[in-house]
Amino acid sequence: MKRLTRDPEFSALEVLRFPLMILVVFIHTIPSELYTVRLNLTANNLYLLVSESISHYVGRTAVPCFFLFSGYFFFLKMKDYNLTSYLKQLSKRSKTLLLPYLAWNCLFIVAALLKNTLFLKLNIGEDEILRTINNTSIYQLLWAGPILFPLWYLRDLLCMVLLTPVFYIVFRYAKAWGLLPFALAYLLVWESGVPGLGAVSLLFFGIGAYMGLYKFDIVSTCSTLSSYLILPAIALLIAALAARSIHQTEYLIRAFVVLGVPLWISLGAYLIKCGKLSRHLLTLSQTVFFIYALHELYIINWLKGAFSRLPIDHIAAKWISYFSIPTICLLICLCMYRLLRNYFPGILAILSGGRVTHQIENRQ
Repeated sequence: MKRLTRDPEFSALEVLRFPLMILVVFIHTIPSELYTVRLNLTANNLYLLVSESISHYVGRTAVPCFFLFSGYFFFLKMKDYNLTSYLKQLSKRSKTLLLPYLAWNCLFIVAALLKNTLFLKLNIGEDEILRTINNTSIYQLLWAGPILFPLWYLRDLLCMVLLTPVFYIVFRYAKAWGLLPFALAYLLVWESGVPGLGAVSLLFFGIGAYMGLYKFDIVSTCSTLSSYLILPAIALLIAALAARSIHQTEYLIRAFVVLGVPLWISLGAYLIKCGKLSRHLLTLSQTVFFIYALHELYIINWLKGAFSRLPIDHIAAKWISYFSIPTICLLICLCMYRLLRNYFPGILAILSGGRVTHQIENRQ
């Protein structure tokens, strides 16, 4: 691995955030169940090949990338990890993670209550979300679920930050060998069952933490490895698509994800050299946290419901829906982001964990 000699890798990782966010929206565009993909060129199988590959296979690399970035930057610029620096980071993360985590979950509960109050008055009836709220404990709604499900990522990230002393001690004495138990748990699909301690978060935050702690140039390292990883990654993707057992598929997908994450980072090294495109992606990266939380707050489900009612019964409708739903969802979220940025920047700062404060200050 190459040691860190410069700072531009921040931009090479930052430029990936919006493309990875697009993947997350595609994940939520189709049902979570895996469909059998038959490797022939009938119209329906071709659609399944594309949609399953993007949403259920390649899409699985997105959140691990976010965990890795977080672990990496947590330790990268920290000269000395001690109790003072740890408490300082906890204080910072209470504003950037905990506050928006609670705000978005509470906002979703309020939105669900308002929606169902209106629907009951119109004799439309209540939905499943209201029944969940009425019959579920606060712990389940705000932590074990959570009620706004994509925020499981923030929940796990909060836990990873709390556990950074453990990561520090493990990597300080065991070096890279400290990653072995996390890698085995992830690849062998061993889950703790404890909300916040998922195998994916432990492994990929851990990899980032290790590389940040020892100041490795993560972009240069992944770019060097990419030429060796791309063919095995493609082979694992094909094997996962061809597998007929859910258990086999899961093992193969996880192995694919381990190889796919460094390939994304090497792509970031390429994108950052693309001038105008990289500038647009870096600007859009400011919106990623907001979109991640907002898109599942009814928006994408309403869009899926609307497209399912279109009077079209043809394979073309599936293609149109599959690419239109995430596109429209992203545009709605970006419009909401711009509206809040222009007229309610304080609210946007809370909902985005302060991630837009610097941008707002620059515009004033």
